Amino acid sequence: MRDAMITGVGVLLCSATFLLIEQYIVLAVIGFTLFGIGLGFYATPSTDAALSNVPEAQVGLAAGIYTMASSLGSAIGVAVFAALCVAGQAVSPEFVQSWGLFIGRQDTIALRFGGAIGLLFNVFMVVIALASIILTVPSQKKLEAQRAAAEKGDTDAEAPVIHTGEALRDVAPPPIGN
Repeated sequence: MRDAMITGVGVLLCSATFLLIEQYIVLAVIGFTLFGIGLGFYATPSTDAALSNVPEAQVGLAAGIYTMASSLGSAIGVAVFAALCVAGQAVSPEFVQSWGLFIGRQDTIALRFGGAIGLLFNVFMVVIALASIILTVPSQKKLEAQRAAAEKGDTDAEAPVIHTGEALRDVAPPPIGN
């Protein structure tokens, strides 16, 4: 969860397009650094978690599905980001200037506003990711309690499902080639 928060802070810093260029460059460097660190902390554990309960014979298939879903999500995210940037640029510059938020050059205010809208959408998606992690990933204490209850033979407790793939080892692999 910490990795998603680091990524979110990085994107949030990059969305501060209302600042002067010198200030924004500093924030963008820090933001992209945090974004990269957050993704680095996220990528390997995410893949490991997605493939941890998959039977050994199906790991390749599961990894392919995970990669496909990740690529599809990225493509959809980029398309929504671009659409929001373009829609944000269509907002009247006079309306945005009336807020008094954007400092510095005013001739690029539509572009800066569109970028901020697109990046803030990404921050919103990070918040949704954090909420889904909090709601769906069981805590370590809950997993330990489930394992302890399963070892005692408590049938009322939910035991964790652990797939070993042993039943699939007796099946011959599919033929390769023609």
